[in-house]
Amino acid sequence: AARNQDGRGKHARYLAVGTLGNGICTVNPGRTTGAASTQHATSSAPGHAAGMHSAVVLQSHLGKVTAVATHPNLNQYATVATDRTIKLWDADKQTLLATGRLREFGSCVCYHPNGSVVAVGTHNGEVAIMEAIKASHGWAWHTKSRRNIGTKIRNLPEDGAGGRKGGKAPKPERNELDNVHAADVEPSQRFCELRDIKFSPDGSILAVASKDTNIYLLDVTQNYRKLGVLKGHSTFVSHIDFNWNGTVLQSNDASKEILYWDLTT
Repeated sequence: AARNQDGRGKHARYLAVGTLGNGICTVNPGRTTGAASTQHATSSAPGHAAGMHSAVVLQSHLGKVTAVATHPNLNQYATVATDRTIKLWDADKQTLLATGRLREFGSCVCYHPNGSVVAVGTHNGEVAIMEAIKASHGWAWHTKSRRNIGTKIRNLPEDGAGGRKGGKAPKPERNELDNVHAADVEPSQRFCELRDIKFSPDGSILAVASKDTNIYLLDVTQNYRKLGVLKGHSTFVSHIDFNWNGTVLQSNDASKEILYWDLTT
């Protein structure tokens, strides 16, 4: 649906249309070939003149973009947002390649080192493993697996989400994204938000940082079976990263505490 339009004067050759989907299209009633974008089509729908040409100039998420991940080998990147979608983009052509649906909005995303899959952590504590497949009609997202990780919100300590009871860490500032909820998930069944997600350099381990203060290690080779839980932070973990050979994991939390984990023991 069109939200706004601008023809830029009576001598304009095209009409720019802003859509309710945060997109911009150009419409040229008298042109049937060529476009400013590769994403174009000739319209024959009722109410449109024969030969009317439309081109998608810009497409975007409907909600706030929460995370971005670049492909390790291709000039592509993936984004997740509060609109519960994951999108694949062509970095060279600056065009949208594919859109996939998530059960809850993504809060973090990363590529496997070989680029075969993408791991998405969601606001409801779910890890979704996604694969972008190129077919004859274009690219498409396929969900390979999903599982919930971490603690249910109802089981958190009394001092609030993230902090441990009796701990010295300050109460985390309220995140504006905390106001976004999944309509199909009961509050008592919601898991804590996943704040960061990373594959180890060799791709064998997936580390997941949760708002419940823990870091979860998943075995990629065993269908993402839980390997262990790293406990030590006093408030929710915000970022994690592996060293060059995957033997050490670095993490920091909302209280500005940095921990280093030896993964060889």
